[in-house]
Amino acid sequence: DNGLKVILLDDFNEDFGADLSINYTPLNKFCRSSTFHEQLRGPEFFLTDSKLSKNKEASQKSIVAHAGGNGDYSKAEIIYSNLASFSDKEGIKVDWVCPNLSSLKTLKNIININDNDKILPWQKDSSNFWSDYQIVVGPASTSLYEAIIQGTLPISFPISKTQCTELNDWLSLGHSLHLNDNEKENSYCINQIFELAINNYYELLNILSKHSKVLDGNGVERVIASIESLIKNSKNRIFK
Repeated sequence: DNGLKVILLDDFNEDFGADLSINYTPLNKFCRSSTFHEQLRGPEFFLTDSKLSKNKEASQKSIVAHAGGNGDYSKAEIIYSNLASFSDKEGIKVDWVCPNLSSLKTLKNIININDNDKILPWQKDSSNFWSDYQIVVGPASTSLYEAIIQGTLPISFPISKTQCTELNDWLSLGHSLHLNDNEKENSYCINQIFELAINNYYELLNILSKHSKVLDGNGVERVIASIESLIKNSKNRIFK
């Protein structure tokens, strides 16, 4: 009634009747609560300042692991413990992102940190951070999309109820190294994923690059254009 427009960043696959709702999940499916508002759906609307860096050459094998914003490694401890063992066996260095002391404590409860490991603080500017690595191991959060844009191969898994995108949906972006809730508790599945990523790195990276062209870093511009169109159309209706 007051003329204000509601714009929703729809992380929960809900509609809520907003004038404009945005969800960048691949192949997101949901029921409309209204046919009178605009909905932006798909990875092309991912909001980021990441720099596009696909088809890059990696000088050496390198992995970075993280546990999301709060850095709680206990939410997927079997994955991280297997990663530490696998990387030690293969002689691959791993950088572990720990945004705070609590995060570091959860990591130390899971792995024995050695010369193969390096602890990093949280990266405030991640616009090209992931591009320094071959592989990113972490939750299926915004960092997954950033890793793809920056030309890095992600290994992902859910750690919260909002991270509900399934493998079949991720495959639409060429991302095949995703573990579901059951698989992330299975050491055999986890190590198979690690071996697949290392032994087929360039093939998997090429597939990812081919199918993820919609992740071009221009999501902000697309969303701004939609917001401007929404406001313009609203004004036109008011003054008719």
